[in-house]
Amino acid sequence: MRQLNGLYTQRFNQRHQQVGHLLQGRYRAILVDKDHYLLTLCRYVVLNPVRAKIVKNPGDWKWSTYRAMIGDDQGISCLTTDWILSQFGKERQAAANQYQAFVRSGIKAESPLKAIKGQLILGQDNFINEIKHLMRGKEKLKEITREQRYLTRPPLNEIFKPKDQKSKDQVMYEAHLQYGYTLKDIAEYIGVHCSTVSRAIKKIEWEDKK
Repeated sequence: MRQLNGLYTQRFNQRHQQVGHLLQGRYRAILVDKDHYLLTLCRYVVLNPVRAKIVKNPGDWKWSTYRAMIGDDQGISCLTTDWILSQFGKERQAAANQYQAFVRSGIKAESPLKAIKGQLILGQDNFINEIKHLMRGKEKLKEITREQRYLTRPPLNEIFKPKDQKSKDQVMYEAHLQYGYTLKDIAEYIGVHCSTVSRAIKKIEWEDKK
């Protein structure tokens, strides 16, 4: 996604003789519980232009998938509409009508993104527990993002609870090396500069090598 967004930005800037960033923020992926949240999330996406007050009706935004979903546009060749429409009925036009009503009912609804757990998972407790179980033991797989690899790690307030015979430096070392917290995460939590955390970790590493 980084490569795709980067190449798109370059082409856009060349075409319009612009420079600098085009897309706001980095690409972010979350794991979604299809049975409970996917439809709500799809509705949230097509209502983005309405919430931003760019258009009054989601169908007025021609770059959305909404028009293809309700049959007003053919849509692009890679767009799949069958699964979402099948959730609203077997007959296509009736399902499209139900889909439109579902989208309209969400205009003033709260963002489903507020229910994301651990900055990664959108789902109910049983779904979250299943994902956590799958992620155990995957902490060293660099192909998986840090947030996903350390999904089961304890929060910093638990790691920094007073422990027998453990110095603060040792706890910082474990938080960073064992649980994958960044120097910035640790520094902000305990209220020190990143360099302080870095020195403490290097000190423990040097002592371990003795």
